[in-house]
Amino acid sequence: MEFFDSNYDYALPKSRPLWHKVQKQLLADSGPLVGLKKLLLAYLTTVLADGRRVPEHQFSCVPKKLRQEFVNAFSSPTGVGTYARDFWLEVTELNKGAPGALYEVLNQEWMRDDCRRPTAEVFALAAQCPNLAQADKDKLENVRVLEPLLGELDLLLDVLLSAKSHSLDDVTAIWKALGRDEHTLTNQATHIETNASMRAEISGTARERLDELLKLAQGADVRQQVKRLINYHNKVMEARGQSPWLRLLGGRQLKIDVRTRPLPKMMERPLGTWVNQYYIPQFRHLLSGLRGAV
Repeated sequence: MEFFDSNYDYALPKSRPLWHKVQKQLLADSGPLVGLKKLLLAYLTTVLADGRRVPEHQFSCVPKKLRQEFVNAFSSPTGVGTYARDFWLEVTELNKGAPGALYEVLNQEWMRDDCRRPTAEVFALAAQCPNLAQADKDKLENVRVLEPLLGELDLLLDVLLSAKSHSLDDVTAIWKALGRDEHTLTNQATHIETNASMRAEISGTARERLDELLKLAQGADVRQQVKRLINYHNKVMEARGQSPWLRLLGGRQLKIDVRTRPLPKMMERPLGTWVNQYYIPQFRHLLSGLRGAV
């Protein structure tokens, strides 16, 4: 977070603005840690005055008043969250832009004691936040456009990995039993292909992979889509220096080289279900900690 580098050097130019915020919000005369700061500074001054190269002090030598001030300052998660929440939100900038819109939705969720919303709903509500800059709204909308296709591709991969060996006809039958067909991927890809602004923002490896997935989705039938997904998977695994999880033998039979995956029921995976959570659970947990709830 740039408070210091790997050598714990905190006197760096890029670190100074952060430490200024610490001083202003936590250590100033009216700050919540001013008492601890004064006692700690006085104590460290005496320790560093020691002529030895590496000063050593036993814990029992630490003044009782200083120890108690540490206890008071960090007595409970609730207490710390009360005075540190706004500071950490400002430092991390999780209360600004697109993250800030997500924060507002999660904060309202907590204040109203609502059930935890699905990630897709959190993003939808965040994109509707008033006064959100268009660029930040686009970031949220891009995820909403992209994720349904990724979810369906993930489900198709689950189908491929659901048995140690099965045919392309078997895969097609399972795919249809889950309420999907040869148009499922194509329909989801259309929303991305028609969003020129989103595609223009993507470059490098991400753009290359997205183009491959869009081409995959345009396969004439499920068999062709499956073959393209296998080729895509093999290419990604090769780039990672790893072995592929599955092979297509004779152009018809799939051989799986990893543990099989359980298949969901159709009602458990409605069309367009999100599989990537975009750190929303972790964001919730972080905010709970800042409130002193965990």
